[in-house]
Amino acid sequence: MYIFEYNPPIELHDELNPALWEGDKIRRQIQVKLLRIAKEFYDFLSVSVPIEDVLITGSQANYVYTQWSDIDLHIVIDYNKVEYQGDVKKLFDAKRKEWKRMYPLELEGIPVELYAENSNEPAVTSTFSLLTNEWLKRPAPPLKSYDFEGVKTLAYQWEVVIKKAIVVNELPILQRIKTMLSLFRRKSLARDGEFGSGNLAFKALRNSGYIADLLDATDSLENNPNPVN
Repeated sequence: MYIFEYNPPIELHDELNPALWEGDKIRRQIQVKLLRIAKEFYDFLSVSVPIEDVLITGSQANYVYTQWSDIDLHIVIDYNKVEYQGDVKKLFDAKRKEWKRMYPLELEGIPVELYAENSNEPAVTSTFSLLTNEWLKRPAPPLKSYDFEGVKTLAYQWEVVIKKAIVVNELPILQRIKTMLSLFRRKSLARDGEFGSGNLAFKALRNSGYIADLLDATDSLENNPNPVN
């Protein structure tokens, strides 16, 4: 069975999510709560680099949100100014996972996903600044349709790859598939935009739980490289 038959990557709406937005402006009470959460996450990161912006991006800043869509809340930081000897991206990713495990937050029943975004690598999807109360990149007009069959085919191909990698259960293979999938999505976004078949296939995989399965399998072996059979 195709995953697409029960977990679509997007739903097409004529307005932004009214739980968060009033017209094209974020609701004031939502803005205040998100900024408070962003400040707490920034304090949790324990860095001295200033926040450059606080953004809401992704499907909840667009006309294609679904019941699986998180609120993608980004605090923007210049990674080059972070005093750390190792990989700053890996540091923040580990912090993000720890935060999510400790504080699984929701707002209006919607999960809030926190990210420390590198100011030198801005988000490519529709983006709203909670600090300036302005759009940095407005969402495209509501879609009327998309390449359903193309998305379904790509999603199914990746589903097969992910399932096989999990069955093999070898860390280098899982890490390789994870990297390939991330690169696949980035290239699709750069080439075809937010509603290209590649990005929508990624969303279908995520909404159906396959990406979470891949990440869980990878994290399990990274944290316990010598499991007892």
